[in-house]
Amino acid sequence: VRTQVIEPDETCSNGTPRCLDSGSVDIQDVYVSAALNMSVNPNDIQSLARDIGSNYRDTIVRNRLAQVVKAVISNYKAEDILPNREVIRAEITRRMQLELEEYSISVDDVLLTNIDFTADFRKSIEAKVVAEQNAKTEANKVAIVKAQADQREEQAKGVAAALIAEAGGQAEANRLITASLTPELVQWQAVQKLSDNIQIALIPSGQGVILDQIGRAS
Repeated sequence: VRTQVIEPDETCSNGTPRCLDSGSVDIQDVYVSAALNMSVNPNDIQSLARDIGSNYRDTIVRNRLAQVVKAVISNYKAEDILPNREVIRAEITRRMQLELEEYSISVDDVLLTNIDFTADFRKSIEAKVVAEQNAKTEANKVAIVKAQADQREEQAKGVAAALIAEAGGQAEANRLITASLTPELVQWQAVQKLSDNIQIALIPSGQGVILDQIGRAS
């Protein structure tokens, strides 16, 4: 009546002991090692031994464990089994509880101690994982290149906006300068730009230019 651990007494085709040969829905070999924790109600142990026999662990528990494990595993694609390992374990436990409750056998838990596949399938899974990782790496590279291109585009827009603003400012400055220019001011600025050592300045006739001083001694 104490808690007992029941494991398969078979050896899988890959050589793993205490293992169940199973198959996925996509016809891949799956090797499952499981352990069932169970106990028998003390009030029913005598009827169980009398009706089923003392070897009830083999005739009832192990046989049903093999059937349930294979049935549940067969609902999944091979590549989906490991990601859903906990879901599969819970489903096997639930179904074993239903299978054994009529015999007053309590199923505490079912543990999936190991799940394995053929060497060829493991290689295909590894290749798929590598391909997915490479695809993610390439996608990251593309994202980086795009981000850099976007950054350069934004920088170019900023430079263009600055140039437009500068050109607009220069145009406005030119407009103000042009509006403020008079002939006398132009003449005055021309005189101011003359070098100190200029002694003779040739003035076009008829320009009406009046100079206080034509030249200075060097």
